[in-house]
Amino acid sequence: PPFHVGAGVRLGVGRRFLAAARRRVAPGGEIWLVANAALPYEAAFPAGDEVAEMVRERGFKVLRVRPRSGR
Repeated sequence: PPFHVGAGVRLGVGRRFLAAARRRVAPGGEIWLVANAALPYEAAFPAGDEVAEMVRERGFKVLRVRPRSGR
């Protein structure tokens, strides 16, 4: 999602996108996310979710998120 406003970075759109994805992922499912390496999207998920960085390369990272049961 877009996150630049001029020279600044706004993470609100990305966080809302991830919250919506989390609400819609099937039980036992996963969310895979490609993001700029510097953006702290790991913090967008609640404690108890399993968030793993799978790859970091050329300024990007790939995250796998497994929401905890009972969300």
